[in-house]
Amino acid sequence: PAASSGDAPLLVPDVRSVCGLAAGVSHSAALSAKGRLWMFGDNGDGQLGLGDGGARRISGPQRVPALVSVKVRTVACGGFFTAAVVAGGGMVTFGANECGQLGHGGREAERAPRLVRALEGTPIAQVACGACHLVALSETGALHVCGRNGDGELGTGDLVG
Repeated sequence: PAASSGDAPLLVPDVRSVCGLAAGVSHSAALSAKGRLWMFGDNGDGQLGLGDGGARRISGPQRVPALVSVKVRTVACGGFFTAAVVAGGGMVTFGANECGQLGHGGREAERAPRLVRALEGTPIAQVACGACHLVALSETGALHVCGRNGDGELGTGDLVG
């Protein structure tokens, strides 16, 4: 019988020329060479970036509506959130935010991509996510962090929830 439960590699349809990928606890991202971002999986916290009308679960790749006309350079998935660096070096984040990991200065979840205003004017080259924290590398080599720091994962020299 054909594998359908994921116990053997399966081909994801309708996604071509993938050059980047990321996965969270129960969501996935695929990035094409042309900067197109596809998301699929659990959307319970808005981590697929589909906005308020987004379904709870998406079983096939779907473009992020707010990013259709934007070239995405790189993507990272945390536990239940996503971060993407767009053309020009801006960074958008969306999904769960219980630890402040989205970098917007609060703890409200974001169901659609939102630009991290605190990094405006600081072009971001790379982003990585942990379960509840985010690490962004600027084009000048500076490191920017946000989110949970209970185990020192932010590297700031202190331990804060």
